[in-house]
Amino acid sequence: MRACRTTCGIVSASIALCGVGAPMLISKMNATKEAYLTVIAGFIGVIVICSVGGALGMRQNIRFDEQTHYSVKDLFRILTVTPVLVTFLTTLFFNSGNSFVTTMNSYYAQYVLGDVGALTLMTVFNAVGMVPMAFVSPALTNKIGKTKVYGAGMILPGIGFALKAVRVDASALGHVTVYLSSAVSGMGIALSMILNYGIQADNIGYVEYALGKRSEGAVSALSSMITKIGMGIGGALPLYILGATKTAAGEYSTLGMTLAASVLPCVFCAAAGIVFIAKYPIDQKKLEEMHDELIARRGR
Repeated sequence: MRACRTTCGIVSASIALCGVGAPMLISKMNATKEAYLTVIAGFIGVIVICSVGGALGMRQNIRFDEQTHYSVKDLFRILTVTPVLVTFLTTLFFNSGNSFVTTMNSYYAQYVLGDVGALTLMTVFNAVGMVPMAFVSPALTNKIGKTKVYGAGMILPGIGFALKAVRVDASALGHVTVYLSSAVSGMGIALSMILNYGIQADNIGYVEYALGKRSEGAVSALSSMITKIGMGIGGALPLYILGATKTAAGEYSTLGMTLAASVLPCVFCAAAGIVFIAKYPIDQKKLEEMHDELIARRGR
């Protein structure tokens, strides 16, 4: 849990740094095409440097095990194990909902609030919501269980996104609802980030328990694939919605903004959380049963 909290803190700080700096640069360059290209180039540079530096700094001390070799059939069997399937389907919907909002934030700031610089405050309030969750998540998990906390981490952003629909304009109330939305969604995103590692560890244990096969590599690869698919869906659909709901004058409509930045992200995230809580099969009793069985097997 400590490692998860540390990771969440690092990610939150990175989001805050990039989320504050990028809008300020875009606003200073008057939201021109060159401004966005500069930000994209900067992000690509950071990703490349961090990826290469991280790869060079890794020290692999684990020997290759034939048991970790997967055929396509093995991957399918792992994916269709109930907790893995439930996790991946809900992750797909949750990431799609989040990506809707990530895609829409710059459009919302520019065409609804009338100020690209508002992106900075959105990011600040998002970080304000995220940070406290790193400290309260262990107590919440111990009190109500990992499954409910992780599910709540998906539902909370849905509630936050729904708040935007209260007032979709540049009024004072419109600004307040956007910033409150960012804070509430940040709380849920932090919970889901922190608990995700524990959920995936439980899934890996369940696959070994049910199929007798170690699945760290397969679960990680499939998780990465599902995340990227969700980002692709959430990155593309909002733009189609904005285009399809333009006014006769060719302007983005309030209906399109509300659907793409509030209603649909809310539905995606809330549905993901509700389904996860209702269908995820690993509770504390099952986890203890798995643990005892795996220890017994490895001791033979």
